[in-house]
Amino acid sequence: MTKSLPSGAFLKHLRLNAHGLTLVILAGVPADQIGGVFLQFHTKLAKERAEYPFSVRNILKKGSACRLTAWISLDEVPLKSLTWDTVIRLSSGEELGVHVSYRYRLYLSFLYPGRYPGKDGNLFRPGNTRDGMLSFQYRPKAKEETVFFHLKEIAAWSIYHLFKPFWDRRNIELVYEKFCMTAQDNGYYYFLYRMHEQETLKKRKVFYVIDRKAPDRKKLLAFSGNLIDFLSLRHMVYMQAARLLVSTDTRMQCYALRAQGSLLKHSLRKKPFVFLQHGVTALKKVDFFYGKGQGADCNLFIVTSRMEKDIVEKNFGYRPDEVEICGFARWDVLKDCSAHSREILIMPTWRTWLENADPAEFARSDYCRMYSSLLCSGEFGRMLEEMDLTVSFYLHSKFRDFLGEFTPSSPRISLVPFGLVPVNELIMRCKVLVTDYSSVCWDVLYLGKPVVFFQFDREQYLEAHGSYLDLEKDLFGWSALDIHTLTEKIREIAGKDFTLSREDEEIRKTYFPRQDTGNCERIAGAIEARWP
Repeated sequence: MTKSLPSGAFLKHLRLNAHGLTLVILAGVPADQIGGVFLQFHTKLAKERAEYPFSVRNILKKGSACRLTAWISLDEVPLKSLTWDTVIRLSSGEELGVHVSYRYRLYLSFLYPGRYPGKDGNLFRPGNTRDGMLSFQYRPKAKEETVFFHLKEIAAWSIYHLFKPFWDRRNIELVYEKFCMTAQDNGYYYFLYRMHEQETLKKRKVFYVIDRKAPDRKKLLAFSGNLIDFLSLRHMVYMQAARLLVSTDTRMQCYALRAQGSLLKHSLRKKPFVFLQHGVTALKKVDFFYGKGQGADCNLFIVTSRMEKDIVEKNFGYRPDEVEICGFARWDVLKDCSAHSREILIMPTWRTWLENADPAEFARSDYCRMYSSLLCSGEFGRMLEEMDLTVSFYLHSKFRDFLGEFTPSSPRISLVPFGLVPVNELIMRCKVLVTDYSSVCWDVLYLGKPVVFFQFDREQYLEAHGSYLDLEKDLFGWSALDIHTLTEKIREIAGKDFTLSREDEEIRKTYFPRQDTGNCERIAGAIEARWP
């Protein structure tokens, strides 16, 4: 991790093109203390870490400081998605991150044309971290990064600011889910509840934001007047005027997440935000991102239990009155629909080291190979036949484009594309869940169904993600580290008619002492108490 010393280092000039990257840096240390300049791949996994040296072409002494010019040929760097850092390593071994002034950050975001085109179609481009340090991203060009999109942003900005008093009086509340592409999670059920509260609708204008091409959009057509097409001109205006954002995901997912140089994206940062969550916070450490003062912080954090509230208050930096035990909105309609089913739901979560991987990189991963082996396992397939079971395999949304990498060998196994079937429906109709570290396990426990944790890469996961629970001691359900053990655990569970163990039943009562249909009502009450 880059350490910013008081002496500091500051970017004076940057040049990026098809030939390479040149940096001119003012460092607040003597020239003889400079050990080198390096481009580092940003990752939490030790085995994935890599760095590549710049060629330091000249160093000019400036008293106790120095000015240096460094160059690197990006043709010699095996670029990977997503983030790359630049550091100066001193002879003492300490590292200086390179600060970028506010004005220069604006220039890099809005006006700087330099890009390095990779062989795989991705672009290497400059950026900065949340604390203003120089970084780079290697990713595809976002579809919104066009002249037309920026002209539409200018029009929306003008419309809002010309009639700002009118828009601000409307008391607009925007509700949305992941990438504004679904209507099947806590955001959707909270919105439905609001649409049936006539007294509330007289005081506040509640709208649901969703992509016009999203399969779930048809579920909202009955509320067409309260439906906003994602990235439409109307969306851009209402987003600026919104008094409150309510979502299962972050503020920034209300807009074009990766549109570099966006005129409007900054307007989201100061909006009051209610985080409904899309899963219980326990198995994955996310306080570095969702914690107070971090990039995805919130003003009201909705949790499901005393256990979860304790985790958030202890690790995230929120005050007790900023964390409310309400339950999940989607749990108001959660019920067991598996009476005539013998379905296994396999639902693994994502991996930070594979985020933004290309298809070839994903296919080479242990993650892809292990789940491919499971879906093609002869032993697993025979068990499905013998126990008369079927499987629905559902990938995390971040891996939705890689579903084609999996080819099951058994006709009893179905691949479910992201968004095609609501996760709630998959949970309600399954008999047993197989997951690795996904928070969907809590929904399944809430319904009193068994869970098998398939954690073949536990050490690697803990290194990259971490957990608030001890994954060996604190989990309910069953655990498997290989395909044979997983197969036998499922056979055992099916042989016992998919019932919870006595220990898991006690854990379920402890975690969820209140199981009713009042979650949406409690969420709405918590919101109105803060934003009447």
